Amino acid sequence: MEVYNYHYITKEYTGSEEAYLDPAYKRPLLAANQTFIKPEQPKEGYVITFKDKNWVEVVDHRGDVYHKETKQLESWRSVGELPPNLTKKIPQEFDNWDEEKNNWTGHEDHLKQQFEYESSYGFKRAKSYPSILDQLDALYWDKINETNNWVESITKIKQRYPKPENKNEKI
Repeated sequence: MEVYNYHYITKEYTGSEEAYLDPAYKRPLLAANQTFIKPEQPKEGYVITFKDKNWVEVVDHRGDVYHKETKQLESWRSVGELPPNLTKKIPQEFDNWDEEKNNWTGHEDHLKQQFEYESSYGFKRAKSYPSILDQLDALYWDKINETNNWVESITKIKQRYPKPENKNEKI
């Protein structure tokens, strides 16, 4: 006869084996943390545990979880529900936990704002300008050589990325 084993602390199903027979009575022996009741296969994300003389499904969140306030990664080792301050959902860099939505939010908004900023004329100009040291060097050589290279290079950038007529646009 087959017996079904479970962990002595978590009561989680650990496997089955052939029961030992009592030498005197030739009946199967049942050791501690064993049962004759066959467990069912648990559904995805659950484990089967032995409770009150029956097998029951318990949610299994073991593995990586994230703290909702700090986004800190933790390793969860218990079966059952997670504490309310932890989630299995993976946060992104600029996310914050939204309890109403039961999800991380904010990253997409940040990316949208970043895209809008990087699309602005001010950002494009700033990325196109040479470093201040290079500009100072160009001004120095313009003065020495009586040239106008610095003004011409800055004018090209300003023409390429003109200031919008809407003066309320952010730089």
